[in-house]
Amino acid sequence: MGGHIKNERQARPLLRLVKEPEKLKAAVTLALKDNPSPGESDFAAAANIVVPQLPRKKQSTQEPIVPKIQEPVVPQFAKVTVSQQSHPRYGDSGTIEADAPNRWQQIVTFADGERLLINNADLDAHSVPFPTEPSYPPQYSEAIAALKEQHKQELERLQQELKIRLQSEATARAEEQVSEQIQSLQNLYKQQKEQNIQLQQRLDEMESLRQLEAENQQLRQRIQDFENAVQQHPSLRDAARTQQWGNTMTQQATKALNKQVKQALEKTIDLRSLAQEPPKENAQECLRLMGMALKNLASAMNNTQALEAAAIILGSEPTPSAIAYRAEQLEMLPQAVSDI
Repeated sequence: MGGHIKNERQARPLLRLVKEPEKLKAAVTLALKDNPSPGESDFAAAANIVVPQLPRKKQSTQEPIVPKIQEPVVPQFAKVTVSQQSHPRYGDSGTIEADAPNRWQQIVTFADGERLLINNADLDAHSVPFPTEPSYPPQYSEAIAALKEQHKQELERLQQELKIRLQSEATARAEEQVSEQIQSLQNLYKQQKEQNIQLQQRLDEMESLRQLEAENQQLRQRIQDFENAVQQHPSLRDAARTQQWGNTMTQQATKALNKQVKQALEKTIDLRSLAQEPPKENAQECLRLMGMALKNLASAMNNTQALEAAAIILGSEPTPSAIAYRAEQLEMLPQAVSDI
């Protein structure tokens, strides 16, 4: 204020104008107008002119009336029952014969004379107007409410995190199940593909057999046509008869060879029957029978290719002795398994 206020006594009357700077400046200006060196009284008069001060009321010597907290009125000898199951006196009834030590507990006297201090929340007495929770000052109540709200928000956050975690675990589990199903489907597809390859091989074999059957039919037809032509022309018939007598030994040898081939084929399996009906034995038994059939066919017709095929199927060297030894082993295998 320009150094016009020199001590605390001069500043004391202006203290009530500190919160209003404009009025404080006006009071100081007014005090300086009347006296270039104002004192305490000049500043007080100027402050009173700017902001009149109401006269103070006389303080009464009477004590202030403090509103009393209404304590719950408990009927004398009120009868109550312990309703909390965890309490040792659960289900027992008693009476309240003494004043409560606080707002949330009661002194209960039971029929056996025992007196216990029990919480209001553990008692069942609808006719007794006592609170079930302790009362706190306003500042404590606000702090408790804030803590409850914070606890509620924390619980909601934890529930949300738990929900997200459960969803993540469920998603991971579902992805694992889908992956297992995809793997099983891939394995099934692989097996199906192998079976299709085997079926295609059988179909190729059946097609080759069908072609052979057609060629045999054509050959039989040509033979029949030739025999008809020989019957119709005498000269050809005589020539044929002459050639027949000349080739008697050859025909006899052919018949003997055909008989051996027929006997060998009787011991083999018929691929046409396998095409119509699947083998009752397992695949290994079927391969064994095919190898033995090729071995018999190679022995009867002296066919090198059939011998090599029998060696491949039976898993031995392409020699008659090795194939015969392997076939004997395979024939004895089922009996050995049965003995075991």
